Amino acid sequence: MKNFKILLCALCAALCLFSCDFNLQKTDPEPVHGYLCLRFSSLPASAKAYGHIPDTSEFKISIISSNGQRIFQGCYYDIPQNMELAPGSYTVSALSCEFSDPLFDCPQYGYTQDVEIVADQTSCVILDCAQTNAGLRLLFSPEFRSCYPTAQIYVSSAKGRLLYGYNERRTGYFLPGDINISIFEGNSSKSIANRNIKAQEILVLKLLSGDSVSQTKGIEFSLDTSRVYLNEELDWNGYGGGEDSPSKEKAISVPQAADHIGEKDVWVSGYIAGVSKSSSSSEFQSPFSSNTNLLLSASANNTDRETCIAVELAKGDIRDALNLKDHPGYLNRRIRLKGTVEESYFGLTGLKKIKDFEWE
Repeated sequence: MKNFKILLCALCAALCLFSCDFNLQKTDPEPVHGYLCLRFSSLPASAKAYGHIPDTSEFKISIISSNGQRIFQGCYYDIPQNMELAPGSYTVSALSCEFSDPLFDCPQYGYTQDVEIVADQTSCVILDCAQTNAGLRLLFSPEFRSCYPTAQIYVSSAKGRLLYGYNERRTGYFLPGDINISIFEGNSSKSIANRNIKAQEILVLKLLSGDSVSQTKGIEFSLDTSRVYLNEELDWNGYGGGEDSPSKEKAISVPQAADHIGEKDVWVSGYIAGVSKSSSSSEFQSPFSSNTNLLLSASANNTDRETCIAVELAKGDIRDALNLKDHPGYLNRRIRLKGTVEESYFGLTGLKKIKDFEWE
């Protein structure tokens, strides 16, 4: 009887252990995962003809969960073909290189996308990268080189500047935003032009020293999206006003006007860009609400009021002939105007007391 009781106790203990093990397996299932697949979009055939194409395997990849946890930080070649992730939302970013300060030959390409990982499914993200910074290449006409043989040309942004020599063939890259082009000769320096450059843009600017200026635009393609190539010729002659004011054939440019505050009978050349409504607002497309002023720009199709000068159209023949309210077709036409340069008009450098004008 004693042996029977021992056997019965052993059997109960075994059944208890089996039951516990069964319950543990039932309440602690295998963790569930989804999968992430990253791919670069294919390069168009035309991409190979324009500029430096980064090695996609070297792109820096970042994967961050919705709670801010960094899941992956490294190169594309280190990522598994199907990366195992817990279900949830993630942000995937790709960058070809780090970029902040201006640099030559350093285009940066990038892409960011949110992705939802679902259990037992594969989510694919196509890294359709686009250029995130902006480029500038300067060309110099023989006449410009002859007029300023010892000059140094600097292009400045909020993050730094680059020196463009006459033999520089590289493209300088800047963060999108405002840049200034200046000429240094001897102990003096002058601003040539200001521009606002945008991501994906490559501005090819040719500096002339004469009175013929043209501007053309076109589109090329690079990497997985378009890079817009803007080709522009900029006439810059360095002349001033006052008693030594050049003739209308040697008119100063819009950026130069700020260097001639107070001078009279100055010819200024530029494009009609719009009108000012106040010291902080402007109109750059018709219908125009004011006939009392014009905005004059160094380039056509400009909508950045801070790079313009404001032209007063006093009541009379000049206003009747030039105002955009009555003549909206004059928008983006190039013109020379003769007047007095004032420090401020509508919050900008002003050109007042217009005596004469001539279409270019």
